[in-house]
Amino acid sequence: MAQHAAARAAEAEAPAQSDIAVDGYIAAAESYMQALNALPRAEAAARAAVREQLEYVIDYVSALKARAQQEQEQQQKQQQQQQAPAAAALQWPEPPKTAEIAPPAAAEPPQDPPGAAYTPQELDVLRRSSRINGHLFVPWLDDLDAQEKFSLPEPFEDPDGHVPLSAKQKKKEAAWMRPSDYAAKCGHAPVMIAHGGVNPLVVKQDIVTDCSFVASLCIAAAYEQRFQKRLITNIIFPADIRTKQPVYNPFGKYVVKLWANGVPRKVVIDDLLPVSADTGQLLSSCTTRKNELWVSLIEKAYLKLNGGYDFPGGNSGIDLFALTGWIPERVPVTELINAPSKEERLWEQLKSAFHYGDCIITMSTGDIPKQEAKAIGLVPMHVYAVLNVYELTSSEQDAESTGDGKKTRLLQVKNPWRKLSWKGPYSRHDKARWDSAIGDELRVYQRQFYATEETEAEGTDGQQDDGLFWIDFNSVKQYFESLYMNWNPELFPFKGVCHEHWPVELGPVNDSLTLGFNPQYSLTFSKCSRLEGTSTSTGSCTVWVLLSRHVSTIERDTDYSNQQFLTLHVYRGAPGKRVFYNHCAVSRGTYSNNPHTLVSLDLDLADDSEPSFTLVASQYEKFAALDYTLSIFSTRPFTCEPIPQLATTAPTSIVIPGAWDTACAGGRPFYSTFMNNPQIHLQLQKPCRSLFLFLETEAFFSKDAKDASFPINLRAALHTRERVCGLHAASNATAEDEDPPKVLSSGEYRPGFCFIEVDADTLASGLHDIVLIPSTFKRDVLGKFTLRVVSDPPAGASIAYRQLSPEGHGMELTRLRGKWDMQTGSAAGCSNYGCYTFNPRYLVHVTQECDMLARLLVEADGSPGESPTEGGIITPSINVSVFESTSEGDLLLSTNPKLAFADATSAHGVYVSGAPSGVLAKATRRYPPGWYIVLPSTFEPQELHFELRLYTSTHVDVRSL
Repeated sequence: MAQHAAARAAEAEAPAQSDIAVDGYIAAAESYMQALNALPRAEAAARAAVREQLEYVIDYVSALKARAQQEQEQQQKQQQQQQAPAAAALQWPEPPKTAEIAPPAAAEPPQDPPGAAYTPQELDVLRRSSRINGHLFVPWLDDLDAQEKFSLPEPFEDPDGHVPLSAKQKKKEAAWMRPSDYAAKCGHAPVMIAHGGVNPLVVKQDIVTDCSFVASLCIAAAYEQRFQKRLITNIIFPADIRTKQPVYNPFGKYVVKLWANGVPRKVVIDDLLPVSADTGQLLSSCTTRKNELWVSLIEKAYLKLNGGYDFPGGNSGIDLFALTGWIPERVPVTELINAPSKEERLWEQLKSAFHYGDCIITMSTGDIPKQEAKAIGLVPMHVYAVLNVYELTSSEQDAESTGDGKKTRLLQVKNPWRKLSWKGPYSRHDKARWDSAIGDELRVYQRQFYATEETEAEGTDGQQDDGLFWIDFNSVKQYFESLYMNWNPELFPFKGVCHEHWPVELGPVNDSLTLGFNPQYSLTFSKCSRLEGTSTSTGSCTVWVLLSRHVSTIERDTDYSNQQFLTLHVYRGAPGKRVFYNHCAVSRGTYSNNPHTLVSLDLDLADDSEPSFTLVASQYEKFAALDYTLSIFSTRPFTCEPIPQLATTAPTSIVIPGAWDTACAGGRPFYSTFMNNPQIHLQLQKPCRSLFLFLETEAFFSKDAKDASFPINLRAALHTRERVCGLHAASNATAEDEDPPKVLSSGEYRPGFCFIEVDADTLASGLHDIVLIPSTFKRDVLGKFTLRVVSDPPAGASIAYRQLSPEGHGMELTRLRGKWDMQTGSAAGCSNYGCYTFNPRYLVHVTQECDMLARLLVEADGSPGESPTEGGIITPSINVSVFESTSEGDLLLSTNPKLAFADATSAHGVYVSGAPSGVLAKATRRYPPGWYIVLPSTFEPQELHFELRLYTSTHVDVRSL
């Protein structure tokens, strides 16, 4: 388009004047956006071409701004270095202020390395999230956007069109009118801010249902008036060059700086405001001064960002973050009920932080019954601004209000409607208190702040209800639902921010089974002895982590189906180590559709050599891709790095499908059928530094995964390529043990998902073969499963696999049941008792060379398929061995398992206990034709039933002796 070409030409002519180039490219982006909206959806190719150009321009503007900001920072740094020696030579440093009144220390955060800027991935996130509710809101850059061109040849009209009106505004037949037109009716020229500066007491909400935002405007204005720190006057432009105060623009163009989707953004509006066609009344929030504009214009910019004047409001913490960028925190009032210690801590925090200007406070009521709300003077589901936090010091304190002798705690509160005040204790109707020393004390106190010629101190029955009142904290706990506190980020000298994208295909829909595939970050602090520039020697540290979900379309509280619920969990862990299971969390978050999730931690770093935490983002029933910003605020230096995702879809990762069917659903080792479970052989053809083995049920990726899944476990037998015959050498230890066992286990049985991590040391020991055994907690549980084998890093790793045949596959099975009997003398025990050959014996006649396996299982009370463990009895120590013999079955009295044919003895002749699935004797070579004795025995003489299974590759004759 012409604007795009003009921008390129301007940049080429004056490459050093980046602000001119940025303006041109932004104009081009706006033109592309209008063209995109005008094109019919049927013209897909044309829309795709325009969208591609639009995305290119946004990316280029972001890069151009980042480059300009880097150049500016470098220039400032050079100027400071040049000016510093002269200043030091001419001036003595002033003594520091007292600790009680000194502002929070603004310690210098670690400097970014030269050339540091947004990563390509972050630029992609910010580009994508610049389009909100159908309009383009590019990231803000102070030195460029504050110099916007506001002088125009004709009155400005927003190219995005009018901000959509609400139903109430339409009902009043709202018309768009400029301030120069409607302000003339009151006999005064329009002004941005009236004499005396922004005043919270003159702000009033009209028919727009944005009480939370208007309350936020009130408290931000109150903060600016009280602490002389610009929260309102530094976000709207144009501004006077000398005073930096926003001014009325007769050309009707304004730019408002609002925080949205991770960064401050530029919102361009015109000054057309909704006015009643009949009465000329302004149909938006405003001040009591009819020609004052700051409230109406900032509201219009915010509602443009949020999709229109039908904005529902409700969460002033979100609104205040958009206005100020201050960290939002919500405290449910229910947490304070019957929790005096928590209330005490919160009150001291409120009182201190409010009076030092560290936070701004709003609060909201709950769903109060209509008649009760009318009687007490509060509006249900409504947001109020807190203008003062105060403790009475008067000797005439009301003992009834506290009941415990503590000082009475009060809040001064403003209803943004500028009417309907509290009617309970300490209200204007509480004449007894206002006529006492309490009233005198409050009047003296409140005159220190916000006093103007339009407002008078309350306390007389005849005073007009302006929505300003005092209320005791006990009444707040009774009638209010939430306290919203937005904290000054300058309280934290060390900060870090990253912008990330969470694709919908990453991880399961429901992460209740595992968090292992969610975005995770490693947060690490230095040792206390290494800390520099700190004023204390203690190891205490406060860390706040803010997870902010990016919003692209307007959200309504009633439409939960399209809302994303997000939270953040914190765990202790080794740096870079992923968390897979949601247990033992330092802080476990609560899912909320609030776009901001805050986790606050108070840490003691003195005892930890190098404390490390893992931050895990989590969604409830993920259904769409998500962009988000992670912000970390700390009182101590830290490093925060994303933990690399596991390459589950890399070419070197393999997926092995499988199933537990009627033949192989053997259950856990508790059952004698455990060895029936599927077994898979992995061969590591090339080395890799670490290896993850994941077992998932078929329902793992479903929304109701936790309810639909059954408990499962995975075992990995190392350094073997053959089918595992028994787990007598295994344990439930994991790879983290100092002396890793031969068989690794995923641990306790867990629904739907489990995993094993084979660490670098184990892999470095020459590991080439692994046999995997997936199992269910109960036997005969049928279902499909998936084994995922992921190498980390995937480069250079090559893995092959094969399904191992079931035990005795393709062989003839002979089942023999018997008993070790004390009366007949067949319960003879091991060779130590001198009667080993008196145990039950089975004579096998082999007529041609063959393979033979002998499995021995102990049965409970002679019940087939049930082991003593299942019946509540501990499995005894058992052994089965095969010996060469004569046709009569003769054996020497000195016979013992160590003399078995070709090592055909279970566990190399060792008696094994606790093996419900039994023991197996397998020779190291084939059996030549001849006579053999199969001899099952217990270590100690013991009367028990058993089952003997003989698998042979050819037919053999077997008889009991």
